[in-house]
Amino acid sequence: MTPCDRSAPSREARGWEETRYHLTYRVGELTLFSRSFSALSLRDHFLTLSPIPEDPPPPLARLGEGIDVIVTRSHPVSGPLPSVTSSKDALRYVPSQYLRRYTELTGTFQDYLATFSGKTRNTLRRKTKAFLSQGAGSEMRAYARPEEMGEFYRLARK
Repeated sequence: MTPCDRSAPSREARGWEETRYHLTYRVGELTLFSRSFSALSLRDHFLTLSPIPEDPPPPLARLGEGIDVIVTRSHPVSGPLPSVTSSKDALRYVPSQYLRRYTELTGTFQDYLATFSGKTRNTLRRKTKAFLSQGAGSEMRAYARPEEMGEFYRLARK
């Protein structure tokens, strides 16, 4: 697994989509009220985004033209951001920040193993061999199609 701190290639076309954004106001467990906003939401997957919060630039000119808020979820950043930042055009609210880890699944298993030290590679090979030698009930399966996700989720939750 690697921390999400790599720079993504810059892309010209960005996917902003009109949607609804719901914000719930709470004090502890008690919900005071909820409000729904018309929003522009960035569709791009977090792996395609750079660690610069302003990339892609939010379409601030659309605010007030039927758009109340601009939402970007799971945007990688190179360091912590303040919870609230104001500028002349907008207020940026960052409700939470965390280190996201992921495993890049492109390439071969050998390519993946090459990212580890020799000792770790040997340990992973040994554990894989031991797992596969257990016989029935120890098979590996690939779940790649949307219709397979239900079974994957059910088995993963056991």
